[in-house]
Amino acid sequence: KSEEEKDTLIKACEEFESQAGELQQRLIERRDGEMKDSSWLQLWWNTLGYLQVRDPVVVNVSYFFQFSDDGSLPQVAPSTKSLGVLRAASLLYSAAGFRQLVASGDLPHEAIGRKEPKTPLCSAAYKYMFNAC
Repeated sequence: KSEEEKDTLIKACEEFESQAGELQQRLIERRDGEMKDSSWLQLWWNTLGYLQVRDPVVVNVSYFFQFSDDGSLPQVAPSTKSLGVLRAASLLYSAAGFRQLVASGDLPHEAIGRKEPKTPLCSAAYKYMFNAC
């Protein structure tokens, strides 16, 4: 709006330009050091996306709305067991099997694209799905 604000903005832009090389070097050193085996987004996502959030997840998230019914479960629960218990047991069993694939490194890479060869997706985040704390 004023000449003073314009001059301040121009000065800030010029200062940033002279600091860009130093900032770039610091980012490269950080990537090659502490973030060597990671994506650039991992630290931010894990911290801000998961660990700092203090919402009551158990109350606000129902996993029964997210998963389709297991076809191996009976349509009507046996009189000795609740269908919810059977469904929970099936979910835990399958999650344990998936965790074993992740931990052993045997989980096949996911890939995207319509033409071969497809582009493999980074699966580094899977290691945080289990045993994160």
